[in-house]
Amino acid sequence: MTDSREEIHQAIRQFAQRSAEKLRRQDSLARAVYVFLKTNRHRPDLPQYSPSAVVELPCPTDDSRDILLAASQAFAAIYRPRYRFMKAGVMLVDLVDANRAQLSLLDTPESQARRERSDHLMATLDALNHRMGRGTVTFGRASPKAAWHLRCANRTPRWTTRWDELPRLR
Repeated sequence: MTDSREEIHQAIRQFAQRSAEKLRRQDSLARAVYVFLKTNRHRPDLPQYSPSAVVELPCPTDDSRDILLAASQAFAAIYRPRYRFMKAGVMLVDLVDANRAQLSLLDTPESQARRERSDHLMATLDALNHRMGRGTVTFGRASPKAAWHLRCANRTPRWTTRWDELPRLR
């Protein structure tokens, strides 16, 4: 649990970037971003607050920058100091197939060129992260010792789903 605005914002930004990567991988676009925070409901001695917000995107997108901006706006709208949050999340809402997205009648050649540059930038970003390891190129860097990072030290082996984790006999 933390009440640090900066730590929670870093987590929201990290989750938003990861969700945008997954969105591009499945060749989809999002029309809105949903952000939520939760306090520990099992601690009645602490103040309780579990807000959420949805920010609609101007047009369906898979651009990390647009999704990060929307997630930050939603976070700014719902964050309140003096609460200790234990859970935060980002969900992309109203997904559409990238190949069947409805274009606007108000689109101009400049907006089409901007969309093409964005697609090229995101493809380059994904290619670099694929080649050099996930999280190599990001928008902002999260602190490495943040409490919200996933810890897998006590995870059981995944023998049934991972070939590289099968036990080896000699």
